[in-house]
Amino acid sequence: MRRRKLSKILALAAIGAAVMAGCASPSGDTGENSNKEADVSEGSTNETTAKGTDANDADTEETTLTFWKASANEERNAWWEETIAKFEEEHPEIKVEYLGVAGDLSAFDQKLDMAVAANEAPDIFSSYLDPSYISRGIIEPLDQYYDSWADKDQIPDKYVDLYRDMDYSSDNPKLYATPAGGNVQCLYVRPDLLKEKGLEIPATWDEFFEAEEKTTDKEKGIFGGIIRGGGGNASALEMLMYSYSGITDFFIDGKCTINDPKNVEFVEKYLGSYATYTSEDDINKAWPEMAAQFQSGKGVMMAHNLGSAQANYEAFGNDEAKVKAVPYPKSATGKIVIPSFQPAGNMITATSKNKEAAWTFLEWLLSAQETSSYEKMMSNMPVNTEAQKDSWIQETSYMKMGADMNNDENVVFCNFPYYLPNFTNIESDYAMPNIQKVMLGQMTAQELLDGWAEKLQEDYDSVMSK
Repeated sequence: MRRRKLSKILALAAIGAAVMAGCASPSGDTGENSNKEADVSEGSTNETTAKGTDANDADTEETTLTFWKASANEERNAWWEETIAKFEEEHPEIKVEYLGVAGDLSAFDQKLDMAVAANEAPDIFSSYLDPSYISRGIIEPLDQYYDSWADKDQIPDKYVDLYRDMDYSSDNPKLYATPAGGNVQCLYVRPDLLKEKGLEIPATWDEFFEAEEKTTDKEKGIFGGIIRGGGGNASALEMLMYSYSGITDFFIDGKCTINDPKNVEFVEKYLGSYATYTSEDDINKAWPEMAAQFQSGKGVMMAHNLGSAQANYEAFGNDEAKVKAVPYPKSATGKIVIPSFQPAGNMITATSKNKEAAWTFLEWLLSAQETSSYEKMMSNMPVNTEAQKDSWIQETSYMKMGADMNNDENVVFCNFPYYLPNFTNIESDYAMPNIQKVMLGQMTAQELLDGWAEKLQEDYDSVMSK
């Protein structure tokens, strides 16, 4: 679905974001492994620069590129500096000056905005693909470069489409960032406790709810499910309800789908299990409390992402008879529906005078070897199918599961509306407290989702009317 006339409102939103530089950037992932979360505080001592040599050395004509990385920390800086050194060894005609910018995305965007205004933007930067970068003309379309890349078939079209879809103001959307990896949403289950009740790992959501009921043993303090009722509850619930209903877009023919009857049906069942097949303290559980319950053996099934897989497995001695990461159950349509991730990657600025050299660097980074190395460091799943063949994925059961699931033709994305300026504000300000009201019986699932749909529709219509 292509959305016209979005550029003006996104430009205004971007200006507002620059003024409110201290505010958090919109996030489509409230998981604890989110790449957006800064690991070190902003400050001059946290910005690391690796200088290249002068572009006018005597006998060799060199091109010097400037490259900025958002949400940098010590580990990421070390990876980039080592990787750039390898690139420069293979490409002595190109030098890369690296700057790791610490802090959250608002800190990075403020720095980028100032550089753009002063005509001092870097040649390349790495961050989440904000549609305002497109509408404001900050970044260069990469289609002509990407389409000539010899190994582009290594990245499935569905991932490239996610990136092109961020160009919502165009009927002919372009690619503005190189595809990078993302986290994989899944279920964690206790096969041993399911087996005790004569149950298999749930393949459908009906089987999930049956297992939730039959495995609950309050006398032993064991609950079939764990609900994220505290921080991050809205995003978690969105992922699960759309996985249940099988709907693949928040807006179809311009109408919000979040209050679709199938989504309402899921919320009634899922939140309706609170304090019956889940613990009463789920009302305030954020991720750390969910993990503590599951890893202590007091929960049978839990939804999260592969960022927590290592800790979950280690809690049970890496015994897959006792813990297993598995795909979401099949939706009402028979497909497994997983949430799309907010695209992140490397971008070339429109003002760069070294675009060909910049693409040479980005193309090198797209290789299976470098992609695999980067995503391993980030604890993400690479979208490059050749990179997914590496041993750190294929020899780790939960990573292999994630790779196989993402490449399964029966697994499809639900497109989350990251382009809406108030999407995450609606999650935190409206949905989070009202989800808790539904859990407490103070609001119905229908009322929750009708109000949620109304606010999302208003946000959508305001964007589309500009």
